Amino acid sequence: MVLTNKNKATLKTIAKELNVSVSTVSRAFTLPDSVKSSTLEKIMEVSDRLNYTPNLNARALVQQKTHIVGLILQSLRNQPIDPLVKQITRLLSSMSYDIHIFVTYDDDQLNEEAIKSCICRGYDGVIINHSHFEGKMVAIETLISKNIPFVVLGQYDYSPASQVIGDFKLSGMVMTKHLIELGHNNIAFLTNSNADPRYDGYLNMLNQHKLPVRPELFFQCPCRQDKINETVKEIAKTNATALFANYDEMAIRAIRAFKEIGIKVPDQISVVGVGNEMYDDLITPALTTFAINTDHLAENLVDSLFEQIKKPTSPTKKILLNGNIIIRESTKKLI
Repeated sequence: MVLTNKNKATLKTIAKELNVSVSTVSRAFTLPDSVKSSTLEKIMEVSDRLNYTPNLNARALVQQKTHIVGLILQSLRNQPIDPLVKQITRLLSSMSYDIHIFVTYDDDQLNEEAIKSCICRGYDGVIINHSHFEGKMVAIETLISKNIPFVVLGQYDYSPASQVIGDFKLSGMVMTKHLIELGHNNIAFLTNSNADPRYDGYLNMLNQHKLPVRPELFFQCPCRQDKINETVKEIAKTNATALFANYDEMAIRAIRAFKEIGIKVPDQISVVGVGNEMYDDLITPALTTFAINTDHLAENLVDSLFEQIKKPTSPTKKILLNGNIIIRESTKKLI
């Protein structure tokens, strides 16, 4: 059967060909679980053959759904964003959902504008990145007050909110243990955050190995090359034989800073990070890091969001994802 634009496939066309009701065909696209699997399979086969496209706009009017999810990112750095966004997009696409992405650069006004856009356009839900480990985020509080289904990519403890996050305390423990096992007892810690669970993991592992906690080996600065250059010069004045940077970009910038002052990594100081960025194995030396499976991260974000969409009264939950160490060239056994 060949259909022209004037005679394109409709629900009635599919229903007539299969000798089923129009409502059955409609439910196959809107409530597939309510249709017998054998009938559902036949409807999908015919719809594919006839190149039928569901009218999502009409469906949205009836169901009050747009089949769009907003993804609000604070930055395109600090985590493996590209593979994460790709997997989230694939998962949503498989559910006939579109994704609209906002990048707000951790700006409160841009976050608020993104939230307003999602609300005004009637998006079914929002995935929002929270890049800090403490404090209030107005955009998230707005989502809560408006009863918009959402999930936080990151940690948010100010108000109850479903959240999916890598177990950063675990990453701190794993990376510190790796350095200790290589013989490093004087490990500097570099962060750009006031409250960092990776530092908690670092302290935990030092205590487990009965190593002293030395405040002079804690360093904090923004993730800017000029500031990291200054900080690395201070680190070089200590007796640190290893550096744990709280995420990969900090670690890579630190390696560059060490090179500029003639300190060889890993011969004179070992360096580790967290994140497993796509460029970690392209630098010299390739960076030893902690990786969280982005597919699992994406799956948990989407699953958590749709729990909220399907049942807005669902209790919030916090999901911590494990990861694993990837040993490359930036660490070395202390002789």
